[in-house]
Amino acid sequence: MALTPEQLQDLRQRILERRRALAAELRGDAERSRLEQYGTLAGATHDSGDESVADLLADVGQAELNRDLAELRDLEIARMRLEGGSYGRCIDCSVEL
Repeated sequence: MALTPEQLQDLRQRILERRRALAAELRGDAERSRLEQYGTLAGATHDSGDESVADLLADVGQAELNRDLAELRDLEIARMRLEGGSYGRCIDCSVEL
């Protein structure tokens, strides 16, 4: 079942809004990453436990960044498919979904 023009417009708007929110989140994450040094996370006089926590926090931050970037790429692909008229069709066989 094809989307109506109104549904397509709504979807475009939602994609645009989510892209803006993700871009703002990514900018904030990048700024926070620049400001938070490993030594700050681990503490001035750190031990192996402090280092483990700092590593975990750094890894979680990297995982969040990767997730947000993947979502941003997926949104861009969806936007391009919407604009190209192929959104809602199977990528492999072009059958309408």
